[in-house]
Amino acid sequence: PSGVTLIGKEAFNMCRSLTEITIPASVKTIRANAFLGCSKITAFNVASGNSVYSTVNGVLYGPFESPYDPDNTAPVTDRALINYPGGAKTTSFTVPTDVVIIANDAFNSNSVIKNVNLPAGLKSIESHAFFSCTALESINIPSKVTKIGSRAFDGCSSLKSIVIPASVTTFDNAFSYSGLETVEIKDGVKKIGTGAFNGCSNLSVVKIPSSVTTISEGAFYGCPSSMTIVTKKNSAAYTFALNNGFKVSFTDGGTTTTTTTKPTTTTPPTPSLP
Repeated sequence: PSGVTLIGKEAFNMCRSLTEITIPASVKTIRANAFLGCSKITAFNVASGNSVYSTVNGVLYGPFESPYDPDNTAPVTDRALINYPGGAKTTSFTVPTDVVIIANDAFNSNSVIKNVNLPAGLKSIESHAFFSCTALESINIPSKVTKIGSRAFDGCSSLKSIVIPASVTTFDNAFSYSGLETVEIKDGVKKIGTGAFNGCSNLSVVKIPSSVTTISEGAFYGCPSSMTIVTKKNSAAYTFALNNGFKVSFTDGGTTTTTTTKPTTTTPPTPSLP
């Protein structure tokens, strides 16, 4: 109703019969995940005169608020895509150029969207942003993105390939249980975190640069043993592949070699007793 200034965290959580909503001009704050699980909403509307929030073609935009900031102390000035309507039937979507954050759960469990084009200025893909978007086939991660949140693409079973830019220096279980077959990680990424590709049972080729110095426990848990890691000889990824039974393809002196054999070590002879 008119006069409402705040819509609280998870206020309409799991209202699965809700098909449309109009946000009054008086609303100045929408807390995180306010519309989580509203899978039948076909359009968000914002009343004219609202200076904080807006909609374009039924998609809700406004300042980003993190669900992990209970005291709401973090700045909320960055323009975010807050919610893409779960009941929309459009299969392709281009995010506007002024959006810098895809908010938590923005596309969560959308079963229709196939292609998403992200803008060059995007900086962050928050946790669960595309969680269980089972129809999602293609998405670009722009070169200015510094964060891919936890389980951002978890369960995206139709997503077959992804390129992770150098600006994302570390990421954890962002792609767990997805349909990924090929992954390219750009030079500049430093760490592949815990569970990053956990349960990616179709993963066949992962390109890992020598800039990656840490591959955390469980990063590739549940991935097939036939998976090939493409890297440079003596890199952290090279050692990880050999020590964990994965194939490794590496270039040494211009020659590309693929092997699954652990490097042999020579034990020095035991010195004779005097």
